[in-house]
Amino acid sequence: MKKKVLSVSLAFAMAFSSIGLSSVSAAIDSSWIVDWTGKDGSINFNVTATDDNTVVMENTKANNGKFSDGEDSIIYYAKEFDNTDDFEISAKVTIDEYNTMEESSNPQQGSVGIAVLDSLYHKTDDVSYDDGLFLGTYAESKSDDLTFRAMSRNSSDKKTISEALSDPISNTGSNLGSFTLSIKKVGNAYTLNCGNKSQVVEMTSFENTIYPCLYIARNVKATFSDVKITQASKKPASMEIEGSCKTVYTYGEELDLTGIKAIVTYDDSTKEEVTDYLVKGYDPKKTGKQTVTLVKGSAEASITVEVNDLEVKEVNVDFIPVKSTYAKGDLFKSEGMQISAVYSDGTSKILEPEEYTLKIDGKILEDGKQINEVGKKQVKVYVNEKEGLSSKVTGSFYITVNKNSIDTISVKEPEKKIYYIGDEFDPKGMTVTSSYINNSGDKVEEILKSSDYTVSGFESDTVGDKTIVVTSAANSDVTASFKVNVFERQPESIQISEYPRTTYAVGEEFDPKGMIVSVVYDNGDVEEIDRYNVDLSSFDTSSVGTTSVNISAEGYEKELRFAEFTHIHPFQEFRIKIPFINNDKIYSTREGEEVIVSATPEINAKDFKFRIESVDPVYQGMINVKPKWNIWFGKY
Repeated sequence: MKKKVLSVSLAFAMAFSSIGLSSVSAAIDSSWIVDWTGKDGSINFNVTATDDNTVVMENTKANNGKFSDGEDSIIYYAKEFDNTDDFEISAKVTIDEYNTMEESSNPQQGSVGIAVLDSLYHKTDDVSYDDGLFLGTYAESKSDDLTFRAMSRNSSDKKTISEALSDPISNTGSNLGSFTLSIKKVGNAYTLNCGNKSQVVEMTSFENTIYPCLYIARNVKATFSDVKITQASKKPASMEIEGSCKTVYTYGEELDLTGIKAIVTYDDSTKEEVTDYLVKGYDPKKTGKQTVTLVKGSAEASITVEVNDLEVKEVNVDFIPVKSTYAKGDLFKSEGMQISAVYSDGTSKILEPEEYTLKIDGKILEDGKQINEVGKKQVKVYVNEKEGLSSKVTGSFYITVNKNSIDTISVKEPEKKIYYIGDEFDPKGMTVTSSYINNSGDKVEEILKSSDYTVSGFESDTVGDKTIVVTSAANSDVTASFKVNVFERQPESIQISEYPRTTYAVGEEFDPKGMIVSVVYDNGDVEEIDRYNVDLSSFDTSSVGTTSVNISAEGYEKELRFAEFTHIHPFQEFRIKIPFINNDKIYSTREGEEVIVSATPEINAKDFKFRIESVDPVYQGMINVKPKWNIWFGKY
């Protein structure tokens, strides 16, 4: 993308025609171009240049501009070059202000540094960036510090970001430091230097005209001193390589050119050792011989290297499986096994199960697979080959498979034996033990894992006794069983989960608003119900005093009067032996109906639910008080 270059005189005129938001010093050399790549006519910056090669660049509007993957709206101070020219731009940049303007935000969208642009454009709906190479500040997120990076956009909608070339810099503040920067172009190779760190980048997407520049983006004020652009007076003509370097590599290994010198001969016949060359042709993840070419401008020289697979030299069984003796037909278990490998590059590592394969008599052996070959059997360990990794060696260990199969299993029954409709089987507490006779005639027992057996026969869709069958996975003819019971849950009581208001004025009607009634079932379930009866026969608000409301629900058994008191002394305790433990007992319901409770010797405390009912005003006052104090007392 190309745009007619904005001349300095036009920029100067625009500055005064846009209500004074920008000013450009008359000291700017006429060969430099000042503008920005944001929207045309939106000029909110100052650029001042002096005769001592100093340029001050300042954004005058908060959050003006953006430096990101999707947009490069930057203010630039640029010079035009032909893409065939070789040059170097350098400057010392001092960050005077960064993200300090009122209402400043998103410091990661700002940047300051030097660059080479492919075009000088203005942002439109269709254009928000072009190819470019930047040596400037970068932060991945708004909370990150800044660092100088090499950043390139080479026919891509995203920038390629290098490792940091500087120490971290605060993303907000004044006088954040000075940094010496340079970009040197030789052909398509650009060497970017920040202090004593450098990065070489190849740019192949630049068109005929390019623009080295100083730049800022967003909430930045910066001073560029010792600004220089020098054009090379000679060009590389040829290259020779002296010395030798490493030429044989292992898959994935980085290229190492230590030991060689690249000597360039220029078109004026002078020679020079160079280090700012491009390296092409090396792929660490491609095996075989490769030609590696060193390039500086039009000069180049090549060496041949070879990349070989990483080879497995040893496979070690560090720990054999915990279980090494089996009944015929038993299931293999690798638990406790550890495999490691030693490689041709001298390294070693403990392997994950997916990195190796076990075989017995040439057949793959996996966890849970039946072993039917009897005798002492060798299990071989093979490292799985993949791209860049080869293995010609194996490891091994031995297991013993007895001639007899598992003949019995026994079950310690689970804790839960009572179930209700819809419940799921709970194996907690269940232990399954297998046994067989080994080759010496001894009985061998083993507590099984859940993967060594199956459980069938349980269903809770219907009530009744259920026979649970446990079957050995190693021998399906071997089973054990036990019974559980499935019941339909029964309502035991009702409860008021949320009370309505309990204080009324004389003559006021009962208000059930807010009351929630629940049924408590014998399996512990508590469920709200909306179908219940409210008995107001005892509810009386004709005079001051206490009254009662009784609740009943369908399916709930009637309450029985257990004891009745006409007078209770202070701090009196009531203790009584349950009358119907050994003998039948007659009780009365609320309605006066007599009910015989049969003797129940096995009854215990958890089978009872008691409810106290009293209209005594003192008692009612006590149970309705919400105490705010803990009162402790001693003798009285």
